[in-house]
Amino acid sequence: VLSLWVTWGDTQYANANRTATAQIKKQAAGHPGTVWFQGHWGFQHYMEQSGFKPVDKTRSSLKPGDVLVIPVNNINLFNLPRHLLEPLPSIQIPQKTGVTTVSWERGAGFYSDVKGPLPFVIGRASPEKFLVFILKGGIRFE
Repeated sequence: VLSLWVTWGDTQYANANRTATAQIKKQAAGHPGTVWFQGHWGFQHYMEQSGFKPVDKTRSSLKPGDVLVIPVNNINLFNLPRHLLEPLPSIQIPQKTGVTTVSWERGAGFYSDVKGPLPFVIGRASPEKFLVFILKGGIRFE
């Protein structure tokens, strides 16, 4: 029973990333620029499947008007100049399973100990949050 519960919690985490990607696609439809994102794991899979591009710190070139998405509960995130980012409505997906496999707040890191020492945590999980910005200025990585 515990294994099935943990699996269900992990499935809901994946579903949150899939749902957020669909919402991002709708939200970004009104913006002509490229949609960029940070983060990896399943979020990267769903975003690339939708035609969005990962930010590469060695060669990406983001332009004014491009959209940038940052999944708060993910890995390989890095800061960008805040004065170049104009916030758009963020996306939050509730997690109501009572168990989580990925949460830096709770110390759950099933796929990597970067998020925490525990494979899963039983208890209330925070909603999955995705920050969305439109770039006011260009950012070039070399």
